[in-house]
Amino acid sequence: MATNNFEELKEQAIKYWRSGFDEVYIVNQFAEKGVDNNTIDRVIYDVKKVKKAEMRGSGVKLFIYGLSFIIVGLGLTWWSTNWDFEYIFILWGLPVFGVMTAIKGLGRILGL
Repeated sequence: MATNNFEELKEQAIKYWRSGFDEVYIVNQFAEKGVDNNTIDRVIYDVKKVKKAEMRGSGVKLFIYGLSFIIVGLGLTWWSTNWDFEYIFILWGLPVFGVMTAIKGLGRILGL
């Protein structure tokens, strides 16, 4: 595997990770090809950085979705109380789902 440089190995490891393989599989694949341990460690470190950055991006998206569900649920509840409806609609499902989604997004942003 002496012909592959660090960048090629990193791209290959990221491709493995995006295909659903874990770090142990990536390490075993590179070890079978004769890559030295220091290079494997550096590649795995960079893959972890890429994973963390992608998790943060999806966490921001989830957090925004969660906040929008909270706002829509509370807005529809407020709207139903200010009109002359015979019944008041309290939409607990949307805000509760929004809170759970926002917490999940916040966890991904913080790397938990």
